[in-house]
Amino acid sequence: MRASVIATGVAITLSACGGSGSGPATITPPAPSPPAGQPVLDLAGQPTGNGFHRVSGSASTGRFGVPVASGADCDNDGLMDYAMSAMVAAPFGRTAAGQVHLVFGDGSLAGADIDTAMSNTNVLTIAGAGPNEIAGSEIWIDDVTGDGIGDLLIGRQNYREPATDRIGAGALSILIGGSELRDLAASGTTLDLGAVSGARVLTLIGANELDRFGFWFRTGDVTGDGIADILVGADQEDTNGENNSGSAWLIRGGAHLDATAEIDLAGFGTTTLAGHVLRIEPPAGSEDYHFGSTVALADLDNNL
Repeated sequence: MRASVIATGVAITLSACGGSGSGPATITPPAPSPPAGQPVLDLAGQPTGNGFHRVSGSASTGRFGVPVASGADCDNDGLMDYAMSAMVAAPFGRTAAGQVHLVFGDGSLAGADIDTAMSNTNVLTIAGAGPNEIAGSEIWIDDVTGDGIGDLLIGRQNYREPATDRIGAGALSILIGGSELRDLAASGTTLDLGAVSGARVLTLIGANELDRFGFWFRTGDVTGDGIADILVGADQEDTNGENNSGSAWLIRGGAHLDATAEIDLAGFGTTTLAGHVLRIEPPAGSEDYHFGSTVALADLDNNL
């Protein structure tokens, strides 16, 4: 099996800092200048279906395509799917709530371009629950429930926990894969993370205000049971009273994640995930380390 390339881009702006400028200045990247004799692939001249497929964002300021994820079949039709975020989009009028578009693959790169501003039976849109949540600030696809179907992991780094009003606690929502996701897309339904219906979504919520849980995460089999586990960063957690020292949380993958629920990590030892969560903290003297701002999982000792 050969992989396809998924590439995206956004405009870059630079704000005037301490100068006399009155606002942001748009930085135009230089024209590409490949080495002599090296082939150039100009995407502007490539027609749809000629090995290319274009997906357009639904909002001009949504930063569509940051980030992207792929690598598994989320609707159980045997074909690879992929997802793209528009992390500062404003679904339902919620400023910077963010949204994610899960695109169901058809096994080819033929057909018309996809405009996510329009209803499409091959695209499921997931909307952030509240203003400034930035849902989709990080996304990942893997089978974390062990049922053989891909699940979509959605970071919500600025999630505000409503019960105790923990601003910026952050959250990670796991959209459990299954054929119902394709059904939702076919019906034109936007999946609202603030009022989940028609799908299974498990949300893990950061333990403290401003923890930024879900800022970064990756998956891999740590326990050796053949099921992907999840490592999640909370880079602004004040571990041992040290400001922004950070932490990382290892969530064991398995059938226990196949649920629609909200798990508050402030009391994870008494939740349904008790025994499936390990919190990792940096050593003393780690103020402003932002431990967990980036994470990865790999078999470094080759013990398979």
